[in-house]
Amino acid sequence: MTARIETTRDTNTVAVMPAGISVGSVTSTTLLTTTISTSRVALTNNGNQDAHIKFQAASIDDDKKSIILHKGSSADVMLSPNNYIGEISAIAVNGSTTIYVMSY
Repeated sequence: MTARIETTRDTNTVAVMPAGISVGSVTSTTLLTTTISTSRVALTNNGNQDAHIKFQAASIDDDKKSIILHKGSSADVMLSPNNYIGEISAIAVNGSTTIYVMSY
């Protein structure tokens, strides 16, 4: 389920937050695919395992490398003015965890 959250009634800025995405430690999982209009991504690790956040397609590899998002923590990634257009994926360090993603 996806919720649309409007920032104000006077603008067209809309944040989209899908339900939590389950991420395991064996295979990378796609979190979202950014577009030219994606300027910011907020990630929250709501599980009990650390996860690696990767700026590449989940199908590229399952190596546990890149930005680590510790269990119970959040990260706010600014993509502009140098927009990253492509897939953001994740893999858990051990077991599984749940990642919430908010894109703007």
